[in-house]
Amino acid sequence: MQALLRFPQEVTGWTGEGRDAVWITGMFMARIALFVGALALFRTLATRSRIRLLEALALVAGLFGGAFASLLASYYQFGAPCCQRHSTMRECLFVLGILALARVASLLLPARMGDGAGRGSVTLVALLAATMLATTPNAARLRADYADYDRALAARAATWASGSDTGRTMVFTQPPKLQIVGGQEWPPGLHERGENTNWIVRIIMDFFRKDVVDMRPAGAG
Repeated sequence: MQALLRFPQEVTGWTGEGRDAVWITGMFMARIALFVGALALFRTLATRSRIRLLEALALVAGLFGGAFASLLASYYQFGAPCCQRHSTMRECLFVLGILALARVASLLLPARMGDGAGRGSVTLVALLAATMLATTPNAARLRADYADYDRALAARAATWASGSDTGRTMVFTQPPKLQIVGGQEWPPGLHERGENTNWIVRIIMDFFRKDVVDMRPAGAG
């Protein structure tokens, strides 16, 4: 039931965790602009047939069905919509789903509806609007993430270098937690293999074949 209630919010962009009304409205309007721009573009295609419509409907069902399955599995496994990689995948499926919906609409609308030149103008304006609506509210966060990319890459490189060493101890340098890309923050300190070892630390130990992990705080490297 929770997945059913949340799914329309994710599709429309109205989840809004930690976001203000301007951001939420911008993401919603970006989806509408994307649909309008794609619809105008698809209207320029000459191919109209029952099989094309069935293909488009199957694509819509597959994309939105896959996104819902991801959300349902998240609630089943974690009791909440987790995690960044899963929500990012669903966002990608929603974008593709909106494009597929626009294709369906283009096949259902009357063939003689507006001229090609007019539709071309609508496509350009709508897709530019979708881009601006999606990026403008996130401009500060995008700049902050790009500014921290070098630190994040350096931290990961340091972790791999330490993990590839032949010793039984490694230093895990946690990258900074980025504002859009996100990230995880694991408990810092010296962790030794044992029954009470943190589960994520145990996974790191098993992967790199180590017995001791010196977990550095996020962004400290």
